[in-house]
Amino acid sequence: MLAAIKRQLDVLTGAVPGALIPLPSAQPFDRKVVIDFTMRHYRVKTIDTARELSEVLALRQAVFHVEFAKKWLSLSSDRSEYDDVADHLAIYDESVGRIVGVYRIIATHFSPIFYSATEFDISHFLKVPGRKIELSRACIAPEYRTGAVISLLWRGLADYATKVQADYIFGLSSVTTMDLRQIAALTIYFEEMGLMDHGFGITPLPRYWLRDLGEMLTECRSSRRDLREIEAKIPSLLKSYLKAGAKVCSFPVIDRQFKCTDFFTVLEMTKLSSAHGRRFAKT
Repeated sequence: MLAAIKRQLDVLTGAVPGALIPLPSAQPFDRKVVIDFTMRHYRVKTIDTARELSEVLALRQAVFHVEFAKKWLSLSSDRSEYDDVADHLAIYDESVGRIVGVYRIIATHFSPIFYSATEFDISHFLKVPGRKIELSRACIAPEYRTGAVISLLWRGLADYATKVQADYIFGLSSVTTMDLRQIAALTIYFEEMGLMDHGFGITPLPRYWLRDLGEMLTECRSSRRDLREIEAKIPSLLKSYLKAGAKVCSFPVIDRQFKCTDFFTVLEMTKLSSAHGRRFAKT
């Protein structure tokens, strides 16, 4: 068993070539919304078997626990209660026979609990009229982090949002930093670029509130900032959300377990950018 896990992590992190060896799953998994289409050698679908869920969890463990948190000896599963109420949108590379990207999608149609609520008070937002879907645990295997794969995730998400008639897409967008100065610089950047909206009343939970952020914001506003350096810190997936019309809707928090900073983002479907609107219309 230990050898299988090590082999799996080596494969997913690119240490050795090979096919994925899925971890066992204790119970079956039922999808809520059917998404299934093929483009070139990729297949995009919501998973519907225990084996597929095992592959999803293995990819997430390799990315979040090993690559980001550097917990090379961690044997704990990435599975949580949110996985059972969610759909898992997976991208298969059929040329190698494994999952290379995944979104976890939780819809208000099917669940009263959301991962974002572990870090933010989202109660006011959930009371806003309209159907909502939460994105979380988005990850892509290192060698597949290209515009093409991100585009496929968007196509699958577009199909899902259309089928459930979502009014809002929300979730945590992570940036790989715990440096308070960088966090402040990013926050100011979002403010100055018109990318922040505090209208939904979303706030960090007390235990996550960054007590020194206000002071650092004041200091950063009075100093010169390199916009190119700030923009370089924003991951491709978050850039994609912002280009689609998403807004950062709260001050950030630090997730020390996974050594990153989380920004709460909301995409209101009526404000979807024209380019992404055409992408949604194609599905």
